[in-house]
Amino acid sequence: MERTKVKEVYQESFEAIEETATLSKAIEHFESRRIPALLVTDNKGSVSGVLSRRWLSRTTLDPSSTRVAKLS
Repeated sequence: MERTKVKEVYQESFEAIEETATLSKAIEHFESRRIPALLVTDNKGSVSGVLSRRWLSRTTLDPSSTRVAKLS
């Protein structure tokens, strides 16, 4: 079995989405970038949370009208 080193998968930058964005916008990010999670930022650019692709795929909220901020 081959071992994976941390430096082979470590990433310094992460994709982010603003709290004011809709879940539809988050879905677009996930589909176009094929990433497992997005950092959620407030209006000052500070990280306020994390939104996962898995959670979003299981929600029953209306993605066209629900804002990312509503999840926190």
